[in-house]
Amino acid sequence: MNVSNYLRDKAISHPNNIFINDMEKDFTFSEIEELTNHFANFLKQKNINKGERVVLQLYNSVDFVIIYSAVIRLGAIVVPIGVTLTAREINVILKDCDPRLFIRHKALQNQETVAFENEILVLDEMELCTTGALNICGQFSQTLEITELNFDDRFGILYTSGTTGEPKGILLSHGNIESNMKAAQQCYQSTMSDSTILFLPLSHCFGLNAILNCMIYSGTSIYIIRRFNLDQLYQILQKENITLFFAVPFVYNLLLKKLADDNLFDKTLYFFSAASKLALETEKHWLQRFGRPIFQGYGLTETSPFATYVPRNNYMQGSVGIPVEGVEIKIVDENRSLVEENTPGEIAIKGPNVMLGYFNQPDTTQKVLQEDWFYSGDVGFINEENQLFIVDRIKDMIIVKGENVYPSEVENVILSLPFIQEVAVYGIIDELQEEIVNARIVLKPNVQIQEELITQHCKKNLANFKVPQYIRFVESIPKSPSGKLLKRVMRDEDMLKLN
Repeated sequence: MNVSNYLRDKAISHPNNIFINDMEKDFTFSEIEELTNHFANFLKQKNINKGERVVLQLYNSVDFVIIYSAVIRLGAIVVPIGVTLTAREINVILKDCDPRLFIRHKALQNQETVAFENEILVLDEMELCTTGALNICGQFSQTLEITELNFDDRFGILYTSGTTGEPKGILLSHGNIESNMKAAQQCYQSTMSDSTILFLPLSHCFGLNAILNCMIYSGTSIYIIRRFNLDQLYQILQKENITLFFAVPFVYNLLLKKLADDNLFDKTLYFFSAASKLALETEKHWLQRFGRPIFQGYGLTETSPFATYVPRNNYMQGSVGIPVEGVEIKIVDENRSLVEENTPGEIAIKGPNVMLGYFNQPDTTQKVLQEDWFYSGDVGFINEENQLFIVDRIKDMIIVKGENVYPSEVENVILSLPFIQEVAVYGIIDELQEEIVNARIVLKPNVQIQEELITQHCKKNLANFKVPQYIRFVESIPKSPSGKLLKRVMRDEDMLKLN
C-alpha cells in the first residue's frame, strides 16, 4: 500500500477531471500525477528515499500538493509545518525531526537565521505553477514506480505544541491515513461531481487528511485559497459550483456576522465543522439562516483525525456523532474505568486511525497509548443512542481559529523576559464565540513596562495565533493551596468583565 496510489488511480480512471484550481489555474488529475512524478524523481536524485524526513513550509497551493505527493510516493516521511511559525519555532522542529531536506516558499524566509545544516530548497511562489514540466526539475522523468509500503510504515509527522511548551511530533502511518480517507468519504459522501474550497492550512490535520486526502480518494475538485481571505472566498462562491464546505467554528461565526449575501451558499449542499467545539447557538443560527445544518465530526491529530462523524442522513444537533467504521469510543473516569451512559468522562479511542506515537517521545506516548487505546484528554459523554457529545477539555489547551495553543509554550516565552516574575496564560471566549489568548502577568518589583513590549516579544517568538490578545498586569495570580494556578477562576472573572 501507499496513500499516493489513490492519486494515480484517479489520474488513470479520470485523467481530464479538474483536481486543483490554484490562483484561477486548473490542474487535472493527470497533470498533477505527471508533475508529482517529475518532482519525485528530482527528490530521488537528492537521495530522498524511504524513511527520509522532508519538512515542508509551503502556502496552500498546487506546489504543496505536488511536493507532498512526491515525498510520500517515495516512502519518505512528510513533515508539514505552519507558514506563520517563527524561526525559533522552526528551529525546534528541525532539531527534533532532523530532516534531510527543508522545502519552503521564498516569501516565508524569516529575517532571523534558521539553524539547519542540511539542504534548504527555496521556491518562488509560482515556480511550480507552469504548463508542462516543472521549471525546477523538468529534466527528470515523468514515470515512477510507487514505493510499496505496509500499514504501519511511516507517512508523516504533524507537529503540535506540547503541554510542557515543547512541540510534539505526531507520527502517523500510511494505514492511519488510508483508514481516515475512507472514513472521511463515508462522512461527507463526496463524489467526483462535487467541488470544495480549501483554505484550512495543509500543515494541519484537518486540511491535509480530512480534506485534501479525502478529496483525492473521492475525486472531488478543490479550489485552493493560499491564506484565509473573505473576499477571495466570496469570489469563488459567486463564480463556482461549491457543493461541500469545510471550516472551523471561527469561520462559521465570522460568516454569520460578516456575510451580507445569503445567496452565496445556494449551491452548497453540505457544511462540516471540526477542530474545536461548535457552539449550539451557532449551529441553530446557521440552520435557521441558510436552511441547511452544519454537520460535525470529532477527532485529534493523534487519530488522523477522524474518530466520530454525524451521518448526512441523520443530523444530530449538538452531537459530534457516532464512531467511524472500525473505530471504538469509550468514556472513562480518572482511573480509566468505564462510566455509565450520559456520564461525563475522558474520551478514549481505539482503531486503525490511532497514531503510531509521538516522535522521539516514548514516555509521553506511553501515558496516552495503553493497550491500543488512545486517551484524548477531552471530556465527553455518550448517550443511549451511542452519540458522542463534547463537554470540555481536561487540558488547558486553547483553540484559536482551529489551531491549538498550549499556554505553557506562551508562558515560557513571556518568562524569558528578565523583568517577569509570574505569568498565567489561558483562553477566554470573544463575541464570535471563539477562544482568544489571555495573559495575566506579575512584574518584578519596581518594574514598569507597556503591554506592547510583551506583545512584540511574543510576535518575535510565536506564531500570531499564539500571541496574547489581552494582557493584564496584576499584583498576584490566584492559586490553589497546592500552588496550582487557578485558570478557571481567572477565566470566569474575565468572562464576567467582558459580558
